[in-house]
Amino acid sequence: MQNVKNSTTPKWAKQKNKAARHAARIRMARQWLPSYTGTHLVRAYREKFKVDVPTALNDLEEIGALTPEQAAVKRQAEQKRQEHLR
Repeated sequence: MQNVKNSTTPKWAKQKNKAARHAARIRMARQWLPSYTGTHLVRAYREKFKVDVPTALNDLEEIGALTPEQAAVKRQAEQKRQEHLR
């Protein structure tokens, strides 16, 4: 009997280097964004692509989902939240 593991890791996450993973994530995010209907875009992006807040903000700004002003406000709010946790 074969010992086959059923991996749940998406194919794009198995890329060998950071640049390749980033490119694959951005490509998939461009397809995912039009289908998103919720109000918490950054949270949904983080959960979908398993990234942290700064990465999610950078990616969403790169694909044009957030304006630089919106991203700056969200970065500042995240920084404030982190300081409060300490």
